[in-house]
Amino acid sequence: MKTQFLLGAFLLSSIAYSQVGIKTSTPEATLDIRAKNHNGAVTATDGILVPRVNSLANSGSVNGQLVYLIADTTAPTFAKGFYYWDGASWQPLSSTAGIGLYDTTQDSWNDVSGNVTLPTGSVAIGSTTPHASAVLDMSSVTNKGMIAPNVALTSITDQVTVANPKKGLLVYNTGTSTLTTAGYVYWNGTEWRTLYNTSAANPAITGLNCANAYVSPTTFTNGSPYSGTITIPYTGGNGGSYNAGTPFTQNGLTFTLQAGVLSSSTGSITYSVSGTPNFSSPSTKTVPFTFLGQTCNAIIGAANTFSIGETRGFTVAVPASTFLINTSSNWMTGSSDPTGTTNIGTVNGRSMIAAANKLSDPNVIIVKGLRLDFLNEGTGSSVRPVVYNTTSSVIRYHTSGLSTADAVTSGVSNYVAPGYFGQYMDGNSDFTCSNNNSAEFTSVQLTFDDGQWYKVEFHATRVDDVYHGYWVVTRIQ
Repeated sequence: MKTQFLLGAFLLSSIAYSQVGIKTSTPEATLDIRAKNHNGAVTATDGILVPRVNSLANSGSVNGQLVYLIADTTAPTFAKGFYYWDGASWQPLSSTAGIGLYDTTQDSWNDVSGNVTLPTGSVAIGSTTPHASAVLDMSSVTNKGMIAPNVALTSITDQVTVANPKKGLLVYNTGTSTLTTAGYVYWNGTEWRTLYNTSAANPAITGLNCANAYVSPTTFTNGSPYSGTITIPYTGGNGGSYNAGTPFTQNGLTFTLQAGVLSSSTGSITYSVSGTPNFSSPSTKTVPFTFLGQTCNAIIGAANTFSIGETRGFTVAVPASTFLINTSSNWMTGSSDPTGTTNIGTVNGRSMIAAANKLSDPNVIIVKGLRLDFLNEGTGSSVRPVVYNTTSSVIRYHTSGLSTADAVTSGVSNYVAPGYFGQYMDGNSDFTCSNNNSAEFTSVQLTFDDGQWYKVEFHATRVDDVYHGYWVVTRIQ
């Protein structure tokens, strides 16, 4: 026995600094254990057994210490399987189903190709129970968003930046390449479209029309805060979307283009307007606008801008004793001088709006610089429907109309000088307004050289020796 022990010790010492093979004389590692059928099918007795335990209540002593837990435990809670000591706690080496090694942080999964996959089931972020109707459920996540892949597309048909895109593929276009429309877009099988299902093409127009710009509210008061919008028509839109513009400030007002989507033909853009103006209506200011390479100048402040289809009315009441005071008013004796330096004179008559002390009323109707008004006849009780040029330039306009007594048929190419009343809007010049008796009405088609078209109505009565003037305007085009 002693001899055998010494022989064993000798043999062990001889391999202490070599390799050990079990069922092989040519080991290929520090320890090489061969199966019964080497490189063949496993048999029932192949393998090695590590120490088996029924509890992991005690700590290990050496990093890497390996044991096998033979059954699930609850105190402490561990699932059956291999565990190793990491210096602080027992860590599982395999899943209970024997699938293989796994990451206990449960942060990701991947196959051997590097693709993240989930053959079945759903994914929840922020919870452990995705909703049954969702493949991906992030409803439990608060105060965070989702960022889609950022790409820099070169055109709406770009299939190179994102190779072979699948129909429905969603990305965020940064707008830093030649397709400058920034935002979420998806591939519809033919082109990239915005989430509004509008064209993702770079927005473009062919013209900007400030002459038909519309401001709301229409009046400004020096030193009083203002909040409103200005809408400017355009032509030749291509259906692209555009972002909000960089604000600019003029005369105390800040103008900011609101984001939107162009129509495929004509449409309009809108700027928000806010601030404290340094002028008051009816004084006007010219504001330059630039949009998609097109520029124009819009006039604001005159309270004379109408949107197409808009109807506006105004009325005054003034006692006859106040109104029938003859004054000398500037009046165009003719209408054919484009310079506005001839055909000017005076007429006995007083403005009804002036007599009612309403000249500064922001609701007085002004159409492209022409204030709607009545003049008293100067020698009797009748009134004359007229327009008054509130601007500093000659205004050309065209009229035709029907009234309760006469037609207006010679109203083409009327010129009215600044600060003058124009030709009468009634065929025989006067409305008969006898007290509690006669009244008249006229409906006039009023047009301008830029194509703007208005329907203008004048009506006047005298009730209990009080004159009432009524005006209604609808913009047609």
